[in-house]
Amino acid sequence: MTIRRTLIVLGALTLTAGTAEAQEWQTQLQTQTQIKSGASFANMSGRGFSLMDVARTSLLNASASESVSITLPPGREYILLGVCDNDCLDLDLAVSSGGIEIASDTTTDDWPLLEITPTGSSSYSVNVTMYDCSTPNCGYQLTVWRK
Repeated sequence: MTIRRTLIVLGALTLTAGTAEAQEWQTQLQTQTQIKSGASFANMSGRGFSLMDVARTSLLNASASESVSITLPPGREYILLGVCDNDCLDLDLAVSSGGIEIASDTTTDDWPLLEITPTGSSSYSVNVTMYDCSTPNCGYQLTVWRK
């Protein structure tokens, strides 16, 4: 009976630790979005932008890419801001419409930023690339800001 009870307690601790790890990278992303959108970096509010949407919060394998679909109604200015967790060293973004790339940020940093002012189609594909991650996967967050 004692061995069984010990296994149940260990299982509960493992589950709790896994949940804490999941919350840690998500908390890091929220903090990074707040920092990188702030006055010392992108200065979103100072430039007249406000958060419109958190388009994606996800884990991405090192050196992998994924596509995120977004809709941006024409006639306004938008900024796409990517941030990643503390294990990420370089995250890249590229946005395309109709298969044609219209903007990209492939600089070596962990907070790519793209400015877009749609004039026509409102459907876009954002390619997110986890270019450099010090662990098997890293968390990232893609936010959309509107002026």
